[in-house]
Amino acid sequence: PLRADIHTLLDLRLIAINPATRAIVVSKLLAGTQYESLTARNLADPAADWLRPDPEARAQVWQGFLDTEDTR
Repeated sequence: PLRADIHTLLDLRLIAINPATRAIVVSKLLAGTQYESLTARNLADPAADWLRPDPEARAQVWQGFLDTEDTR
């Protein structure tokens, strides 16, 4: 599970996980904030497979982030 603030940023497409590298990517709108320090950290998966996010869902979130970031 994610912290509430991180989950909100994910929902707002202000952060995302690059599915190819598993690195956290932070929107340029968050430059200079405490969240900028998350950039390039790798996502840690839960040990149990059934708790891991669906790869297709990750890909959709990533594409939504990229599309939104392109218009900022």
